[in-house]
Amino acid sequence: MLVAVIIPVYKETLSISEEQSFLQCLRVLGNHPLRIVLPYGLNIGYYEKHLHENKIADCKFDYFDEGFFKNVNAYSRLLLNESFYKRYIAFEYIFIYQLDGYVFRDELKDWCSKGYEYIGAPWFKSYGIHKKGNDLYRVGNGGMSLRKVAAFLSLFDRQMPLSIYFFMVKNIRKRGFIKMSLKTIQLFFVLLFCKITVADFITDYLDERINEDCFWADGLSDTSLGLHKPEPLEAARFCIEKSPAYLYNLVGKELPFVCHAYEQYDYDTFWKQFIPRKT
Repeated sequence: MLVAVIIPVYKETLSISEEQSFLQCLRVLGNHPLRIVLPYGLNIGYYEKHLHENKIADCKFDYFDEGFFKNVNAYSRLLLNESFYKRYIAFEYIFIYQLDGYVFRDELKDWCSKGYEYIGAPWFKSYGIHKKGNDLYRVGNGGMSLRKVAAFLSLFDRQMPLSIYFFMVKNIRKRGFIKMSLKTIQLFFVLLFCKITVADFITDYLDERINEDCFWADGLSDTSLGLHKPEPLEAARFCIEKSPAYLYNLVGKELPFVCHAYEQYDYDTFWKQFIPRKT
């Protein structure tokens, strides 16, 4: 099968805006296989009701350990876990649809046909917003992202190149500076004198400074294991997150396929005209 829409949830009912996003996903992408990713033990009655009302034919609930849903860092570990991608080995692609995003139209098969291994909203430098001297950087954010399953699965057993060290140094934070610095120095000698796989690196050295999308889409871009991604301007036609008005104008005033974190970034000054808030 070509592509499954993956919808992560962690609570038994949704907020108003999350429900709006969920129902829009069912309306627009409901003809694709849907997979709701959730922790063991979560009551699914709320979701079953909406699936039934929207006559969704192909939707399954995929359960994972509840520890993956405790916070953002825990969820990030789920998307760094080989078992997550193995769950979807029957599909060529998975499309991660987080409920702080919104889909405008069904272009999913069109984006799959382009052959990229990863697509997400483009980033600006330092993962910030657009301003003078802070231009488009790379692709991209994982909240609404298309991923080629075989490409991700091929990485876990590969040898981690030494060049990942420089990415880890660049991302040492002030908070936890000493701990991160010592761990990164240790990493340098391990990479220099030992052979560790990507899976080993994720388990032993990828700490809270790096979210999963930053690792896959940014960190690996500086190594021989970089995923095949579009240029940032093309990715802005797929998804927009930060500085939406700037990117909207840059792509010819056309809405992207989806957007991410629309309530967080410029809702009142931009997204409100396209996504009226439900009450």
